Amino acid sequence: MWGQGGRCRLLGKALVIDVSHGSVIMREKLGDYEVVPCIGRMSTRARLYRALPKGVLVVPWDPVCENVGLAVARLMPRVRWLS
Repeated sequence: MWGQGGRCRLLGKALVIDVSHGSVIMREKLGDYEVVPCIGRMSTRARLYRALPKGVLVVPWDPVCENVGLAVARLMPRVRWLS
């Protein structure tokens, strides 16, 4: 459905996990040099996130910086937001 201003409007809520794959690639390329880059959350995507419809929550995740257990613990409160 389309809302005001020509933006798409959701009928519900959605949670998007934005996996930062850049640091994974860098780790593979630089692993021989014992360099593990942690790019972290990229603020360059903030504009993209703002363009998404209201009701979409984007959670960035960098697997090099944060393991799966920590990511799940950080996501659980947001999963409750969906209900």
